[in-house]
Amino acid sequence: RSDCSRCRTADPKHVCVWCAGDQTSCIYKESCKAQIQETCPGPVINSVDPQSGLLEGGTILTISGSNLGQRLQDIADTVTVAGIPCDVDGSRYEISTRIVCVTGNSEVERLGHVSVEVIGIGHGTSA
Repeated sequence: RSDCSRCRTADPKHVCVWCAGDQTSCIYKESCKAQIQETCPGPVINSVDPQSGLLEGGTILTISGSNLGQRLQDIADTVTVAGIPCDVDGSRYEISTRIVCVTGNSEVERLGHVSVEVIGIGHGTSA
């Protein structure tokens, strides 16, 4: 698995763990000679598309990254765009790697970052 959230949601029959060490990675539990990480790092936002939207909201936004939650409930009510809530489309959520949401009404033009909080883990902010 490419990141911690995907590793921790892998089928339990694979006995995967997120293993610390020289290169933190998802490996078979018995192969981990370093400390097993019980929690994942905070979310990382790699890209946001589109880069702008309508003042009245309704823009469908795709956020791509890693560690964007292990389940929809981790991020369902925590995504904002320039401080405005973005309503997550649960049917298009992909564990850890993609969030699709619909922007809310801004009333005034704003510049700002996209922010995702994974409950109990941390925040990620777009560049």
